[in-house]
Amino acid sequence: MLPAAEALFNLNRYAKWPTCSAAHRREIYELKNGLVHRLYASGYCVEALRHRVHREDSQGECYGCDGLGCERCNFTGEYRRTREPLVYIAFRFEIEGRKFAWHQSQALVTWSVTLTPLPAGAGQTWKPEGEKPVALSSLEFADAKALVRYVLEASNG
Repeated sequence: MLPAAEALFNLNRYAKWPTCSAAHRREIYELKNGLVHRLYASGYCVEALRHRVHREDSQGECYGCDGLGCERCNFTGEYRRTREPLVYIAFRFEIEGRKFAWHQSQALVTWSVTLTPLPAGAGQTWKPEGEKPVALSSLEFADAKALVRYVLEASNG
């Protein structure tokens, strides 16, 4: 499982880059969902937390100050409306001494998950990070996807 987890680690990082096509991103996230499920079912999970990402939706220029900045818009000049938070399950795995962490949209987690209890007063809000370096060359991406796919198919049979 370790080589597949390492491959997914890099694929998941690449999926956040603007150069990653939508089709490639969908394929990576499909593989991610499958491997996260397989790792969880195989007992590698050491922590699972529910995280929320609070989002704001810009509605344009503030109507109270015509974009100049006032108390209504927190002096930004833009009116913002808060949307429903996105909800994720943060999985942490340990495989042969290596630690991996992946967030999955709660909507994609279709299996039963036992959440790790949080200490009193601990928050559950998470802020997604942007692009991170990827350790795979462009030629290694196909091999990484094939490896994860092989592990998923082998564990289903």
